[in-house]
Amino acid sequence: METEMTNPVSSYSCPFVEFVAKTLLAHPTTAPNPMWNELKERPRRRQRVLKPYASINPRGEIVLNAAVFPHLEGNYYVGLHYDDETGDIAITRPTWNGRTYTVKKFGRKKRLRVVRAARFLNHLGIKIEETMIFAQITPHPGGTLVLNLTSARRSPRRRMDR
Repeated sequence: METEMTNPVSSYSCPFVEFVAKTLLAHPTTAPNPMWNELKERPRRRQRVLKPYASINPRGEIVLNAAVFPHLEGNYYVGLHYDDETGDIAITRPTWNGRTYTVKKFGRKKRLRVVRAARFLNHLGIKIEETMIFAQITPHPGGTLVLNLTSARRSPRRRMDR
């Protein structure tokens, strides 16, 4: 029993479509021209690796990127501690007798995490004049992150005067 091949593009009246239908669809067993270049597989995209980033701004917000936040073990409520001698700010699990700070999603596509620590800084008398980027970010076991304020450097971006 012979099956009749119907042309799926016969309803179009475009000359180019008719040409393609005659050449390619009429002869499906015809091998492509060996001079044609064909894309075999899409090249793999290089994975972007985020560098750990944490900063503190004059509003008292500590900003953590997606590379640093997993060191807090997914805690969305944290406790803050400060060491006067070394200038370290520790972000830890909340304690029962201390103040709890909320970690909120922030930024485009909610990739950054922000801890609003203005009360903490005011209580300790720490004044941040401009945005500082932490150079030393040290994760410790148990969901603790230590940020060294003495080794922090100024952000290259300048604040706009209003």
